[in-house]
Amino acid sequence: MNDILPDYGQGYELTEQGEILTLPDDAFALMLTAKIPHADTQNIVERIEVAKLKYRRRALDERRDAVRDLADVLEFLRAEARTVLASKDEADLFNLANNFGIRHHNKDQKTDYRRTH
Repeated sequence: MNDILPDYGQGYELTEQGEILTLPDDAFALMLTAKIPHADTQNIVERIEVAKLKYRRRALDERRDAVRDLADVLEFLRAEARTVLASKDEADLFNLANNFGIRHHNKDQKTDYRRTH
C-alpha cells in the first residue's frame, strides 16, 4: 500500500497502526524524523513526538494542536531556551504562540490566516 499512496498529491503513507499520514516535504522531513536530545521524556520528548504525529495528520485542527503542543514545550523549556536564543527571537516565538490564536482564545488574537492585508 505504501508504494501506491505517494502517487496521490503530496504523498501519504500507511502506518503500522493503519493510519494514513502525510509524507513530509523535504523542508520538514529532517525535523519530523529527528531524535529529541533531551532527558525529560514525559514533558519534552513524548509531547514533541505526539505533536509530530498530529502535524502529519490531514486535519487543520490537528496541525493547530501540534503547534500549540510545541509552544507548550517551548514554554516548559523557556529558561533553557533563553541560553541559546537571542531575546528578540524568544519574544517573537512567544508573540506568535500567544497572539495568533494558537494557545489562548480571545478576541484580540489574529486568527484569519487566509486573508491578505
